[in-house]
Amino acid sequence: MVVGFFELRLSGILRFPLWLYPGLTANCSDLTVVYFYEHADCDIDEVNSRLPGNASIVKVTDINKKAVLELLSRHHLDRLVVMAQRIPDSCLVVAAKSLFIPTTMYQHGLYVPFMKRQGSLFVANIFKTWRFIQYAMTTADIIRTSRCILLLKYIRTFVLGHPLADINFPMSRVNTDSVLVYGGYWKDYHRVHFGYQPNQQFIVGAPDFSDVSQLLAKQTIGNSVCYIAQTLVEDGRLPRGAMLTFISNLAKAVTESGLQLKVRLHPRSDLSLYQSLPADSVLSKTDFPKSTAYVGHYSSILAKSTFMSNHIILVDFPDHEIPDYIAMLADKRINYDDHLGLLDGLKSAIRNGVDLEAVATNIEKQDFYFDSSISNPLEVAALRILKQPHKEEVCC
Repeated sequence: MVVGFFELRLSGILRFPLWLYPGLTANCSDLTVVYFYEHADCDIDEVNSRLPGNASIVKVTDINKKAVLELLSRHHLDRLVVMAQRIPDSCLVVAAKSLFIPTTMYQHGLYVPFMKRQGSLFVANIFKTWRFIQYAMTTADIIRTSRCILLLKYIRTFVLGHPLADINFPMSRVNTDSVLVYGGYWKDYHRVHFGYQPNQQFIVGAPDFSDVSQLLAKQTIGNSVCYIAQTLVEDGRLPRGAMLTFISNLAKAVTESGLQLKVRLHPRSDLSLYQSLPADSVLSKTDFPKSTAYVGHYSSILAKSTFMSNHIILVDFPDHEIPDYIAMLADKRINYDDHLGLLDGLKSAIRNGVDLEAVATNIEKQDFYFDSSISNPLEVAALRILKQPHKEEVCC
């Protein structure tokens, strides 16, 4: 069986697609994996060195109907898995569906309310913008609709923030055959916002929860605080100055409270943002620390912190709305420039320690969004991918 994955960035292959490999190969003896990507944001040799022997990496080069269809046909895919419903993902999905290849979307993080991107982002990424336009036009060609009309619909959605359901977007034609979601809440979300039916969606739990039991078994040594980073600046959603103000306040609050700072970076974090942090700070793109308190904004990884501590401090930025399913976990909520509020939250965490009853309450509250009853979410997701109908069943 040949399973294909598509990721926008080369580095993304090392996350969900690679994490799913053990579950796929354990349940499919003749597995071959093809990882397609759009943009090389890291060293391809480094990525290759971490892949299994029966996997290959393929760059999407030419973007037109003939090229994309030939690309998928050449690799004889039995499945195609995407991580989101972005413009390039949808292009490969409609191409796969036209070739009767079953398609699956694996929920990748959280959906947050529309935020206007800084205009300079589109100018600075003019090549990327043009590539996305090509993907949109190719999608239009494959589903046999007007290029101009589809482009306008994408602009209304991704640039102006109009919901897909309000602009008569051809959702059923670009949607995957199935969706793997974190919890029950997301089944209704995908129905309302993308037009997926309940029987197309399967709850597989949150992949970030896969190692929770091992983390809980670790002994906590001393008091520390973990800041969970997001790519708000890197993605053009937040001015750099606002983030630097917060980082400066975080550095001061950590020093004054006597806590060691551990930063759980995003894979695409700009390290220059964190140069003002204390010298003994520990920064990692892979390790999730067991800490006394956690500080963040609205990353999906914040849900993981609920198993470790009830001291979750959420930080607000102007025009950034923290979704209710993250906001409900907060022990304290402050503005990004509130140094004293942050210091008070950290001192409270040290003074009161972790409240196990409050931890249990938070876990129970979030289970509708991030189902923690599934002990091995990655294997459950892998099995669901393999259980998709075969090409012949889709064709008939």
